[in-house]
Amino acid sequence: MEDNGLELVFVYGTLKIGERNHHFLSEFECIDKKSRTKSDTFVMQETASFSSRGNTSPIVMPAKSSSENTGAILGQVFAVNHQGLAALDELEEYYPDNEESSHYLRKRILTADNREVWMYFLNGENHKGIINPPKHVHFNAYKNEYNWA
Repeated sequence: MEDNGLELVFVYGTLKIGERNHHFLSEFECIDKKSRTKSDTFVMQETASFSSRGNTSPIVMPAKSSSENTGAILGQVFAVNHQGLAALDELEEYYPDNEESSHYLRKRILTADNREVWMYFLNGENHKGIINPPKHVHFNAYKNEYNWA
């Protein structure tokens, strides 16, 4: 939590500026438009959207093994208040008091510039509706990073 009572949230998909769910964050300040996770042990995939039928959404999971295309995630960092964080939790179907029933989990991570931020991860290993090959998920093997574009 920032000294001003705001929480920092790292977003990597439909919540980014210009994407279909950005209206959830439009009243909050984007403090970093070109952020990157410090860790490069993530996998990003694309799946059918639950919140917007007919669209797709990215999902991020910690890698299960080093043989996967693991990488850092590119995204944006927003400073949100308690109500904003609660709205994001509702969108992502994250239930802090019942994580087992949550669609996504919210965990703290570090960005490349050592900011501690919240990030949403898919809850569980198996997910129906993975789109292969993905339409919007790009993996840059040279830079070892994922981007939703």
